[in-house]
Amino acid sequence: MTDTPDADADASPPTDADATPNDRPDADGEPAVTAAPDEVAGSEREDEGRTRRLRSLLDKAALGAFVFVALVTSIGFYRYTGATVRTWVDPAYQPIVLAAFNLALLFVAAAGVSVQLRRLGED
Repeated sequence: MTDTPDADADASPPTDADATPNDRPDADGEPAVTAAPDEVAGSEREDEGRTRRLRSLLDKAALGAFVFVALVTSIGFYRYTGATVRTWVDPAYQPIVLAAFNLALLFVAAAGVSVQLRRLGED
């Protein structure tokens, strides 16, 4: 027999620096699996699609809420505003004041609806 040492006996054990990313263990001690760049890009696109759908749903809900609130509050607001105008404004000017008031409310409601429809149109 010869006294030559085995080649394996002199080799040092592999370290994490020698391992490929898929060979390195994760926190569970299992080899870590990294996603391919195509998989990551696909996942990001999927998340972006979900985000876009969620935003669209929230915009539609906001539009519905604005319309509902506008309808409910306008009924009571018109009643009390009409009573106030009849109390404080001369009867000759009451129709003009009420028309101007209604026109101002119409512009505010139209602006809110326009903003929401524009947001929904972006999708």
